[in-house]
Amino acid sequence: MPKPRLDLSAMLVEKVRAGAMIDISDGLASEVRHICEASHTGAAVFEHNLPVEAITQKIAGEFGDSPTDYALYGGEEYELLFTIGEQEYEKLDRLTNDVTIIGRITEESAGMTLVHEQGDSVPLGRSGWDHFPGSESPTG
Repeated sequence: MPKPRLDLSAMLVEKVRAGAMIDISDGLASEVRHICEASHTGAAVFEHNLPVEAITQKIAGEFGDSPTDYALYGGEEYELLFTIGEQEYEKLDRLTNDVTIIGRITEESAGMTLVHEQGDSVPLGRSGWDHFPGSESPTG
């Protein structure tokens, strides 16, 4: 059962300065989009850095699905997505080893992309949990 990341959120509030933070309960891609749209930035998400549990890879394989799609567009997780500068990351790195860098914030004009291991990139999809099905929702 997923557990809220109260430990990390407290650390980010009390000891390290994060630029933006959101939980990924509606899906990672959706939350990257929220941060980028709110801050007028783009993002490059590195596929090979996405943490995907072995069981998730197994289940995706059994259904013929992409584990990356599960990582990007699944939801109901209590992990945190946040932005942080390099100096602040150095502080955080000394405090915990339980953080994964999955990408970089870019210029808004670069858009939001998923960068494959070979270096090619594709636009990051819009999918994610929609709280307002059948209506115009904030997530598009």
